[in-house]
Amino acid sequence: MIIWIKRFARILAISSFFIVFFLGIDPSDPFDRTALFIAFLKGCLGALLFWTVGFVLADIVIKGLVAGVRTEKSDIIEGGVLQRLYEVQSGLTPEAESAAGGRERGRDSAPVEKKK
Repeated sequence: MIIWIKRFARILAISSFFIVFFLGIDPSDPFDRTALFIAFLKGCLGALLFWTVGFVLADIVIKGLVAGVRTEKSDIIEGGVLQRLYEVQSGLTPEAESAAGGRERGRDSAPVEKKK
């Protein structure tokens, strides 16, 4: 995911650099060193600005798309680990309850009823 974010920001920065650089060159004297240096600095600052903005926006958009995936589908993708974690958080699974045996309830107490 971070690769796509960096790639989008880099493309945006490079394209903004060249646009600002070529628009900043003086058409009457294109080889003036002072004008080229100023255009180069403007291009670098524009690229830095657009890289930062592109990185932040791409991060928000891409993570928003990934976070929009329903939980059930992401559980299947991750091998069901999160699904098992949710089951444990909501109550013991039948396997864990039978494995706990007497440890879950006291020896003299009544059996614990499973919540539905």
